[in-house]
Amino acid sequence: MVFSTQLKDTNYIITSLHHYIITSLHHSKMNIHIQKRILQSGLGQLQSLQTPYSTIVHWRDFLLKNPDEWQHEDDPYTWLSCVQALLAIHEKNYGIGCILVDPQGEVIIQDHNQSFVPRYRTDMHAEMVVLNIWENMRTAPVAEEDYTLYSSLEPCPMCLTRLITSDIKHIRYVAPDEAGGMVQRLDQLPPIHREFAQRHHIAQVNALPTLMEAATHILHISMDELNNRFR
Repeated sequence: MVFSTQLKDTNYIITSLHHYIITSLHHSKMNIHIQKRILQSGLGQLQSLQTPYSTIVHWRDFLLKNPDEWQHEDDPYTWLSCVQALLAIHEKNYGIGCILVDPQGEVIIQDHNQSFVPRYRTDMHAEMVVLNIWENMRTAPVAEEDYTLYSSLEPCPMCLTRLITSDIKHIRYVAPDEAGGMVQRLDQLPPIHREFAQRHHIAQVNALPTLMEAATHILHISMDELNNRFR
């Protein structure tokens, strides 16, 4: 199945993808209705992404077509985190997206890096933005529930330290970050934080390789330009 990438045809794309999910993914462990809601949310945001920049257009069109290839349970969540990452690029922030999923598999929060826009905030990494929203919604931890956070990039030391002291049990990331990621350096955490980390399940997503590559490419669209602001 090939989908048009013209934004005026987004309603057709949504209808076609709904049919595709119902007919082709009925063996998936994920609830079909949850997949449809993820699609509606992500495609609606892609539809609003109007830009003259060819690189952003390229990845917008890729994301419009990618659901046709979903095979893994993490694919819809990985895809939506990439949608958020592309929105961050469009806003002139780092291309990193993040979502929070409840124990039933519903996406309850989705957002992206806001280090430069709407204003300069060095702490507003994608994971921190989502955690701020999540913790502002409640007055106490939900220790008995299995929530999952998906980030399009391996968390940095700041974000991982906060995540492992949070009540979010499952932490998934899409693209590894050799230069700044902390998951691959868990053994270098202070002892108390290594202990905290053991209470969480931290791993890379099980998703389409094309989606995982997309997360890396989207990140690098403007990373060098933004990093130069700190040099």
